[in-house]
Amino acid sequence: MRVTLQPRHYAYVPINTENKHFLAYSKGKASELLLTDNFVCITFTISEKERSLGGSFVAQDLNFSTIDSTFATVNAGRPALKGTYTQSISDIAHI
Repeated sequence: MRVTLQPRHYAYVPINTENKHFLAYSKGKASELLLTDNFVCITFTISEKERSLGGSFVAQDLNFSTIDSTFATVNAGRPALKGTYTQSISDIAHI
């Protein structure tokens, strides 16, 4: 797998195809890449049909010093932003 680090600079990561579900997952669309110190994890979307959103949802972004949350609701298929919240985790990052 080729991971773009910056324009025209790439890292190549071998994929472990020994996972028992790899063939089924790889037929889907790669949707997310998670890089940690020890692992590279790929998330696949394997459903072809569209799914409707639920009544409400939360999205969170974990940064080095904060956790940012966004709250939204869905009415008639249209999401509406209900609010955002930022929580400092600078003490945890310091430790």
